[in-house]
Amino acid sequence: MNHIDEHILELYVLHSPDIEERRGVIEEHFLECETCRQLAEEIAAQYSGAVQDLVKLEKQPVGTSTSLVPSSGKLVPFNDVFEVEARQKKTAIDRFVSFVRRRPAVAAASGLGIVAACVLGGMIMVNRIAKDDNPVSVLMNKNTYRIEVFNKDNNLLWELPYLRSGLRDDSVDIGTKAVAVADLDGDDRNEIVVSAVFPDCADASLSILRVFNADKSLRFQIPFQAKLRYGPFQYAEPFSTRYLLMPEKRQNSGQGVFLTCAGRRSPTGLMRIDKSGKVIGTYWHYGHLNSGYLTKLAGAGDNVVVLLGSNDAADTIVGNKTVHDPSIVVLNLEKIKDITESSATRGFGFQPSIAEMFYIKLPTSDMSIAQNQLPTPYLAYQSDSVLVITLQHTTMGVNVLPGFDFGFDQMMKPIWVKSVDGNDEIHRKLKKKGLIKSILNDQYLENLKRQIQYWDGTRWRNEWCRVQNPQ
Repeated sequence: MNHIDEHILELYVLHSPDIEERRGVIEEHFLECETCRQLAEEIAAQYSGAVQDLVKLEKQPVGTSTSLVPSSGKLVPFNDVFEVEARQKKTAIDRFVSFVRRRPAVAAASGLGIVAACVLGGMIMVNRIAKDDNPVSVLMNKNTYRIEVFNKDNNLLWELPYLRSGLRDDSVDIGTKAVAVADLDGDDRNEIVVSAVFPDCADASLSILRVFNADKSLRFQIPFQAKLRYGPFQYAEPFSTRYLLMPEKRQNSGQGVFLTCAGRRSPTGLMRIDKSGKVIGTYWHYGHLNSGYLTKLAGAGDNVVVLLGSNDAADTIVGNKTVHDPSIVVLNLEKIKDITESSATRGFGFQPSIAEMFYIKLPTSDMSIAQNQLPTPYLAYQSDSVLVITLQHTTMGVNVLPGFDFGFDQMMKPIWVKSVDGNDEIHRKLKKKGLIKSILNDQYLENLKRQIQYWDGTRWRNEWCRVQNPQ
C-alpha cells in the first residue's frame, strides 16, 4: 500500500486550501491505512500541544557517543536558563549577611567577621535541618507546561519547562510515564527521569532522554536517532522518546531506566539503560507498542512488562482495508541485552530476543471489520488473579464501540471474554444494514476467546504456550 507524503498530511491537518479538493480522498485512505491516520493524529497533536510563549534555549552542539545509533547531526544540550531567583523581602539578618559577603575586609576589621561566620554557619545548619531537598514526587502541569518537582512534604523544590509529551495523557500515575522519580544508584537521593520533549528541541529532529540529580543538575542525556532496515524498507528517521517504564517504588538501584522510542512508522524499540546512561540492550518490534505496564506473573518475578500494540509484520487485507494484528507482548526486563528483535516480527536483521515470555494475538471482531476499524488493546484492570485487557478502536483519543474485555490469569491463559456496554446496539444496527450476520451471545464471546493465538517462537498456535527462546 502506498502511503501519503508527510507534507501532504501536514497540509491536511492545517486545513490548507492547497489540498482541499483531496480531503475526501485522504480521509478514504485513512479508513484503509492506520499508519497514515496515526501519523496525521501525531502531527495534529504536535500543533495543538505547542506552547507559543516558551523560552527558546540557546543551542550548542553535544556529542552523540551515547546515541542509540551514532549520528553526525548536531544535538542540543539542556541549558537551565529558566530558573529565576525569587525576589523576597530581606530581613535584618539577610542584610547583615549580604553586607559581610560584599565587604569582607571591612567586616573583619570591625570584628564583624566572627559574628558573620557564626550567623552563616547557623543558617547553613538550619537550612540543612529544615529543608528536605530530596525529590519524592513530580507533576506535569499542563497549564504552565512545567514539570514540578516536590519533596515528601509536598514543597516545590524546582521546575523544568517542557514542550510536549510522547503520551496522549501526561499523567504520571499510570504504567506509562513521561517523567518519573527513582533512586537509580541506591544513595537515598532520588533522580528525575524525563522523556518529555523540552523547549530546546522544538525545532530539532529528535528528542532526548534526560536524567537529573536531586539538586537539578544534569546527570546524563541520551539522544535518539536510528537508521533501521526492515526487510526491503529503510527507516532513516528520528526516533523520539515515547514513555518510561519505571517501578512505583522509589528504590530502583541496579534496575535502571526502561524507555520506549519510536518513529512515525512501524518500528518501536524498548531500551534498557543503566544508572550511568549506558544502553544495556534494545528490543525492536515491528508495530507500535502504544502502552506498557509493569506487573507480576506467576513464576516470573517482579521484572515483567506487558506491552500492548499491534503486529505490523503480517498485515492482511480484509475487504479493502489493511488489518494489523492487536498484540500483547510480555517481556522479562532483566533479559533485555544487546540489540535484538521480536521473534514474532523478524526482519530487522538482529538476533531474536531472549526476553520474550509470551506473544499473544487478539482477534478482531466482525463488528470492527464491518466498520473499517482497527481496534487497539489497552489495560483496563489488574489484580493478583486477573489481567483485563480491553480491545477497542480509538479515534483522536476517543474510544469507539464495539469493545471487548479479555481476561487473563497469572499465566496469561485466557479466562473469559466479555462485551462492553453499548455493543448490543451497535451489533443490531450493523446487522440491520446487512453488514454482519452473527448473533451477539455467549457463544459469540466464546468464539472470540478460541480465536486468541499464541506465538511459540516459530509459529502461531491456537492453544496456550510460551515463546521458546533461542539458547
